[in-house]
Parts: sequence; C-alpha cells; structure tokens
Amino acid sequence: MTEQTKGLPRRATLILSVLAAVVLAFSAYVVGVLTTSEKTPGDSSPEAGFARDMMTHHHQAIEMGMLAWRQGASEPVLVQGYDIATNQSDQVGQMRGWLKAWHLDPTGPDRAMAWMPDRLRAATGKNFDILFSQLMLRHHLGGIHMAEAILNLTDDPLVQDVAQKIKNAQSGEVEIFRKQLTELGSAPLP
Repeated sequence: MTEQTKGLPRRATLILSVLAAVVLAFSAYVVGVLTTSEKTPGDSSPEAGFARDMMTHHHQAIEMGMLAWRQGASEPVLVQGYDIATNQSDQVGQMRGWLKAWHLDPTGPDRAMAWMPDRLRAATGKNFDILFSQLMLRHHLGGIHMAEAILNLTDDPLVQDVAQKIKNAQSGEVEIFRKQLTELGSAPLP
C-alpha cells in the first residue's frame, strides 16, 4: 500500500479509507440493532461491560492502526495498520448497535480506558514499527483476555459469536506481531 501502488495521493486515500470505515461502522451498527436477542442485558451486565470496554479497546487499536498506516516504514506495518483500523471500526459499530438496542448508554458509568503512550506519536521509521508492533501485541493479548472472560460469562449467542471472532483474529495477529518483531530485530515489551 505504498503511494505508487495506491494510485492516489496518500491524503486522498486516507480520506477515502476513513469514509469507508465510517460506512462500515454505520452498517455494523444497523446490523447490531436489528440482530440483538430478545433478552436485554442490564447496565451492569457482563454483555454491556464487554461491549463498552471492547469499543474502547478497539478505538485505541483503530487510532494506532491509522498511525501505522500514515507513519509506518514497512509494507507489512502499513497493511496491518489499515486492516486493523477498518476491521475494528466495523465491530465498534456492531457493539454500538447492541447498546442502542439494549437502551444503554454507550459510555456507561465508568471512565473509559486511556493508556496510549505519547511516545508512539513521536516515533518514526523502524522505531515506530517496533513500538507499534510491541504495543499492538500487548493490546491484542488484553483483547483476547476480555473475549475469553465474556465467553465464560454470557449465554447470548451474538456476543459469543463476536467474542470468539475477536479471540481468533487477535490470536492470529499476535503471531504476526511476534514475527514482525523478530524480523525487526526486537522483542515484545517485557
């Protein structure tokens, strides 16, 4: 996904990519509203907590993915950043749809997670690629843990389906990031 292979200036491609992500998120939101089960989870239910926390978790990954797409120095980091941003935007829309259908506030009573370090924004080149891969590795390990927890707590088939998909996808991406770090001559954060 270099400028030569994109056929459009990077700024135009970024704008089109963001618009595509918005359309995907809206579509997923509509699907989420239309496909929720008759059982309505409460404000403090595991399902509502999972949806809220995973949306926050995904927003962090979307932001990091877009940074990777704009600032990454290698083709694999550019592609992985773009894929993460678009795929997780779709899931955020679906989870927003659930919360709307459940008549719950998307932000909930608790403060959202905020952990993204400033040093990723300042990094460039190979240092960016290493730090991005290290942070996304940890980020995905947290997402896998959250998905496993909700799989043990819910009987809602829609929540189970998305949680299993998240667990499977992020497990695969964990291996990609480990391989990238090896290729970059680095290792996961201690």
